[in-house]
Amino acid sequence: MRATALPLVACPDCGGALRFDAHARPEVDGHVLEGQLICGGCKREFDLKQGVPMLLPKDVPAIAVETAARFATEWTRWTELRDYYEKQFLDWVSPLSREDFAGKVVLEG
Repeated sequence: MRATALPLVACPDCGGALRFDAHARPEVDGHVLEGQLICGGCKREFDLKQGVPMLLPKDVPAIAVETAARFATEWTRWTELRDYYEKQFLDWVSPLSREDFAGKVVLEG
């Protein structure tokens, strides 16, 4: 996660601004890959794993956590990109096109 993305995310519990903890250091191309985000409002801490903030509210049901874990497994298991995946994605985001994403950073949440 880049520091420039911090204004785009907030604490899921109180809506407070987030900051990196003192141990988080930019590693690859300015990305902070490991560490924690700390809420300026409620002081809650969120892990940052492989550059992805784990912004789960306190009251997330266990079934939602299990579902998220299954999706994480799928992303690491089926990593190849096929032509029909791209077509399906572009159908979902229509009227946007491939060119609309060129040179941009996209957060998939």
